Amino acid sequence: MPLEALIKISLILLIIVGLFIILRLFFLFIFRGSFYVDILRRVFGFGSILAITSFLTYLFFHFSQFKYGLILEKLNASIFVFSLALVISNLTIGFLKIYVRSKNIILPPSEFVFDIIKLIFYILGFITILNIWNIPIIHFITTFGIGALAISLALQGTLSNFFAGLNIIISKNLEIGDCVKLENGEEGIITDITWLNTIIKKPDGTYIIIPNLRLFNSVLINYKNLKDLKIISVPIKISYFNNIKKIERITLEVLGEIYMNSDKIDKKFKPFLRFIEFSDNYIRFNVYFKVLNYQNKEALIDEFLRKLKERYDEENVIW
Repeated sequence: MPLEALIKISLILLIIVGLFIILRLFFLFIFRGSFYVDILRRVFGFGSILAITSFLTYLFFHFSQFKYGLILEKLNASIFVFSLALVISNLTIGFLKIYVRSKNIILPPSEFVFDIIKLIFYILGFITILNIWNIPIIHFITTFGIGALAISLALQGTLSNFFAGLNIIISKNLEIGDCVKLENGEEGIITDITWLNTIIKKPDGTYIIIPNLRLFNSVLINYKNLKDLKIISVPIKISYFNNIKKIERITLEVLGEIYMNSDKIDKKFKPFLRFIEFSDNYIRFNVYFKVLNYQNKEALIDEFLRKLKERYDEENVIW
């Protein structure tokens, strides 16, 4: 091959790559601050430059009479397939990120899903490259399928939690910041949804870590708004032989005292009580008030019950 031809080919490739880089900088400047910047970076990234370069070089060796043209042709075709897989996977991830952002889907701080997408495209590219070099892929596919089956059986519990977590995230039935009450009566704020577990912070500051599959299959109350969970209902049960008006007066006086003096209660919400059951042996009613900070819920209930017990004892209320 004449040296002059190689120089011309090299210059053409350099010009194309240079124009590509200029276009990249131009579009990034035009769309700066936009959702599409990430897409543009992926379109005009290293993978695209590599794909164009290898494709043009492939065409050159395909139509030339170079001694090792066939080998170099396959080599460039392999590079082209690899770079194409890189570009397509990056574009897919970029569009997925834009979709997630536009739908306000809160994903866990993990790139696991994006890594899986990349792996899928890389595997497809690898199989295509094997085919280019006339390497049988049947045995590879069979081995890969058996290995995937063995891994899925070994990680059955992990995969179940993973897909349950993915379902929770995409469905948006539960989101970070939601206030939930579990089947066992425990309640708290969802602080994180990972691929395997959901983490809930209780009012006392401790954390509940629940496997996603268990949470997905459970029945729970989602208040969806912290304001709803700040309204506290305290059940009280006393003897039926007490005077109902006396009980109501004392309880409201204690509520009024806490309402005036406590810095934990919401002054905009007026406390009240509701009688809900009269049986042969006891009277049952609920007391309602609202806490300013959800984290102080149990402390406020403790303060109320202590004062209520003291007043009931002073007034000879029968428990």
